[in-house]
Formats: sequence, C-alpha cells, structure tokens
Amino acid sequence: MASSKDFVEYVCDQIRDAGDISFRKMFGEYALYCDGKTVALVCDDQVFVKKTDAAAALLGANAEEGLPYDGAKPHFLVTDLDDRRRMTRLIRGICDALPPPKPKKANVSTAATKAIARPGRKKTASRSRAVPHAAAQLTDELLARKDDAQAAHLMRFFKTGAGQYGEGDRFIGIKVPVTRGLVKPYLGVATLEDCDALLDSEWHEIRLAALFLMVGMAKRLAKRSEKAALGELVDFYDRRLERANNWDLIDLSVRDIMGAYWRCDETSERERRRFLKAWADSGNLWRERAAMVSTWTLLRLGSFGETFWLAERFIGHPHDLMHKAVGWMLREAGAIDREALRGFLAEFHKRLPRTALRYAIEHMEPNERRKWMEK
Repeated sequence: MASSKDFVEYVCDQIRDAGDISFRKMFGEYALYCDGKTVALVCDDQVFVKKTDAAAALLGANAEEGLPYDGAKPHFLVTDLDDRRRMTRLIRGICDALPPPKPKKANVSTAATKAIARPGRKKTASRSRAVPHAAAQLTDELLARKDDAQAAHLMRFFKTGAGQYGEGDRFIGIKVPVTRGLVKPYLGVATLEDCDALLDSEWHEIRLAALFLMVGMAKRLAKRSEKAALGELVDFYDRRLERANNWDLIDLSVRDIMGAYWRCDETSERERRRFLKAWADSGNLWRERAAMVSTWTLLRLGSFGETFWLAERFIGHPHDLMHKAVGWMLREAGAIDREALRGFLAEFHKRLPRTALRYAIEHMEPNERRKWMEK
C-alpha cells in the first residue's frame, strides 16, 4: 500500500521547525529532507528515520528497527508522531549528524530558462509559466475548500472572540498542509502584487497563502544570492506585517523570510538590532513576536546576542504569547549552547514570566528544571 500525500504533509508539518523541510515522491513512497539531507522515508504510511547516534539517544529503549522496503538498510521506525517538539528534536539531531549533501551540477541549458517571479517584476507574455490573475485563482481554490465545522474549531483555537487577541478573524476551515499544497503550484509564478492582494483578504488562510508564497520567494532568492531582491521582499514584508495578525501567521513566515535574509545579507549585529528594535518597540503584538521568533536563524548562525537582548527587553511584556515566544527562543539557544542559556538564566530567571521560564528549561534534566523553578 503506497503512502498517502496527506499523511506525508502531516508529518512534514509536525517537523517543520527542524529546518528547511521538503519531500519527494519515489516509486509510490516518499523521502523526507531537512536542509537538503535525506533524514527519513515514509513507506506504507509509516515513518522510518535514519539510524544515527542522536536518534538512538532520543528514542532510547523504545527504539524499534525496521526496513522501509525490501533490501533497504535498517532504519528506526517512529510510531509516536503527535509530539511535535520531540519529532523536531529527532529530525534536527539526525540532520546535524549527517554529512552535507553533495552539490548538484548546474544544468546550463535549463538554469537560464527557469523563471522566478522576483518581487516587483512585471509578468511578460514570453514567460510561459505565468498564471494570469494568480491571486484570484488561488483565492477561488481556497474558498472552494470551505469547511464550516473546521472553521468554527479554528476560530475558537485562534481566539477570535470579542476582546481576544484574534478578534474578528475569519476562517475558511482549511488545515495548514492543505493550504501549503494549494500554494505549491504558484511558487515561482506569483508576484508580490499577488501577495499584496491576498494579504488584503478577510480570510485567515488566504493571508497565510500569501505568506507561504513569500517564504518560497525568499528561499529562491537566497539560493541565487540575490541580495537586492531579498531586501525588497523584506521591506514589503515589514510594510504589510500587520496582516500577519495571529501567532501562526508570524511563526510560519518570519523565521524563513528573515532567515533567508540573515543568511544571505552580510549585516552586523548592530544593524540587525536596529532592524529588530523597530519591531520590538512598535507596541504591536505581532511585530513584537516577529522580532523574537526571527532570531531562530541567527542562533544557528552562532549569534546569540540578539536573542538574549530581546528576551531581556520583553521580560515585562504582559501577553502570554510573548512569554511563549521568549521561552521558545531561549530553549532554542539552549539546544545549541546550554551554558549560554544557563548564563542568561543565572541573571534573569527570577524576573522571567513563569511560562517563559518553563519553555526555556523544557529540555533540561528534571533535577535542573526544578532548581531553576525553585530559585
């Protein structure tokens, strides 16, 4: 029995925080990639991850070996897929343990003809892949999936009631993997003009689709090292950031868009802080969260200063969503350098909101967690 694409998209959504996640169909089954490395196979709707020391350590005594297909090397079979944090740690650990992928040779005959819709570039009649009125077509496809029962659930989950942080937001009732799938044919075709129109929508999922398109643009531009175009994209994202007006819209876009920019642009920490300060001091919850979550890539580039600086600035923030964002990024810092996190906590743990502290120390041993909570 071949694996279903819906199941593969669910798995990819569960591990999306581990890195640049993608999948490819292979003989009716699927290979999963993290940062370009093959980390797992999905066969018969079962997930088989590469055997590494990191995977063995995380799975522990529950590690179960299995063969994805006849003749394959042994893998670890993972059956508990619902714990997103554990799955993220597993895939990230496997990815870090694997050698970098071999560079692909450029196909000169096709490289020059591949069209990427750069921000601000107008469509021309000679571009064979161009889709007229992409924003309108994608909107129609999304609205055709309307599910009132799922929409009602999402409205409760994202707090859209009077006085809540998502007040007034409207939902079509589409799950994230489905939205990703509907957006995929428009990647490399839609322009910022299309994104601009989609961001004006009253529907949450349509605004999310715009952000997914922008993430795709950012990744393509970064691969081509097109710094100027990336700068234009970031400027546009900054101008329209109020339309990413819920935590999922921020978390699913800012890490990849700003991450592509941070990786490609040679900015100093001082310049990055100047940019982040504008968001942090805006008084807008979503810009504030964007500032904090955008440091995810900087941590992986070895720059911890921005994360700790913003975590200190937000210590007195009144909103629970910011407490969670601060704790999340501190935890990410600790996953890379536990001593750096301990140094920050030694100075600030008594002032950190309890939610932020719990998030920050989540991956520590139980005895150490108790120590920080009791101090």
